[in-house]
Amino acid sequence: MVEWMKSVQNQNIPLYSPIMLEKSEFFSAHLGYKDFKAISVWLEKFKNRNGIIYRTLNGEIAFISEEDCEKFLTDILPSLLEVYAIEDIFNTNETGIFFKCLPDKTLIFKGDTCHGGEKSVDHVTVIVCANMSGKEKLELLVIGKSKNLRCFKGVKSLPVLYKSNKKTRMTSSVYEEQLHKIDHKFQRENRKVLLLVDNCPAHPNVSIRTLKAIKVVHLPLNLTAKLQPIDQGIIKNPKVNYRQRIIKRLLKALDEKMGLTDLNLLDAIFDLKKAWGDVTSDTIADNCPGVIP
Repeated sequence: MVEWMKSVQNQNIPLYSPIMLEKSEFFSAHLGYKDFKAISVWLEKFKNRNGIIYRTLNGEIAFISEEDCEKFLTDILPSLLEVYAIEDIFNTNETGIFFKCLPDKTLIFKGDTCHGGEKSVDHVTVIVCANMSGKEKLELLVIGKSKNLRCFKGVKSLPVLYKSNKKTRMTSSVYEEQLHKIDHKFQRENRKVLLLVDNCPAHPNVSIRTLKAIKVVHLPLNLTAKLQPIDQGIIKNPKVNYRQRIIKRLLKALDEKMGLTDLNLLDAIFDLKKAWGDVTSDTIADNCPGVIP
């Protein structure tokens, strides 16, 4: 395990606990120890014995007004939610993903320097949407830079909705198109839903007359990091799942002594679909404090 970890570290591939546990079971099985079970207690002892620590490469801190958040949660939100069941309260938001980049945290040996490789600039915007109970996750929308990519050649359908623009960003036109698509879905299901969205220029007010099934509520400006359910750990979960899949691709290539093939957008789209599918209803429901009535 130590030698394998060193070889991975030399390739600037981040490591963290789930992958270490998985690899330890792989080694034990190949060495004939079929009864070995990799658990967190074993991993902690392994890290202590070999001087391994978990280091964060970077981070950021944001200030949120607790008073303004509390006012919205106690004075405004309850009246909006009292007529909707939690299955009919949805939240949507977008996030940027540098789909070739690795995680910014890794397990290393004490005393070793901690640095990553060159950061890729290839990125997409991913729009996620789910209801508050976590039992319904809508299809991902991915916004890339190009419409006709070489990796898309011969592909009849994608596992996500895909749009493109030069800046790979959410625009008001894409937002409105997506909103009406969701509205048509709920019309067909004969449902009335509440959709919470953050307040930004890419999310303009859409005429209520054009929406039959959705009531859109914009969260207060500058408070979405605290109030928006999708931001409370939900949107982070598929990103973590996605990067785990990238690491497994790299480790498999190393184990099989293959060259590290370049990840294209089609690969990323399939992995993003799987990463969103791996997000459990409990994860979503547990990260909706102050919103579920």
